[in-house]
Amino acid sequence: MASNKYASSADKDHAKVAAQKLRVSFEFLDLSQPHFFIHGLEADHYRKIFDCINEIADATEDQIAQQKHPSLEAKSIFNTTTGEYKQFPEDIEISFAKKVAGPQPRIASKDRAEIKAAEEEYALILAQAKEQAQTMTKRAFEVRVGKAYGRIHGIVWNKVFYVVWFDPAHNLYPDSRRGGVKFHKDFMTVKSFSPEAVQELRDIHLAHCEKLQADLDKLQKEHDDLMAAFAAS
Repeated sequence: MASNKYASSADKDHAKVAAQKLRVSFEFLDLSQPHFFIHGLEADHYRKIFDCINEIADATEDQIAQQKHPSLEAKSIFNTTTGEYKQFPEDIEISFAKKVAGPQPRIASKDRAEIKAAEEEYALILAQAKEQAQTMTKRAFEVRVGKAYGRIHGIVWNKVFYVVWFDPAHNLYPDSRRGGVKFHKDFMTVKSFSPEAVQELRDIHLAHCEKLQADLDKLQKEHDDLMAAFAAS
């Protein structure tokens, strides 16, 4: 009877934890890969993305991990040979490992031996966390933004969905029948101010300012020459 009592309590605790909703984090958002982007889309596409993020925040970890959410159509990624990428970038894995390991404790002691021992202990913790992070990031998932609106790829850990890639063009698993990979310049429909576009505008502005300064210097010299000629007459 007692065992049944404890089992029932454990089942309730598990159900309570399993029912907890996910938080959505952009801590590991990666915009460095050419296949994945979020700028230059139509307003309706952003509405779909925000709706999807709200759906994620209303989901549970089990619904994503067990791929049973009714509308997000969560799927495990990096487990086929057809994807453009086999894993998230190494710097994402390293950052995630530090998240798993936790912050390095501050060492109050000034004793070199104690400092070295503490550093070696944290290095061991970090190495173990890296192994765990590699396993966890390879168990990543994608969720469906909407039909023809692409996917969001991320990592589910500790009741948090960490968004890593926005994939509006479905570039992780491109469809060759629809033209294959579509990079931002080919996919965007709205003129956007990407870092490259901002730099181009800065270069144009700088060139314009330099020309204005040259014209001003020329006018100033002509003015000075006229004033000098007038004074000498």
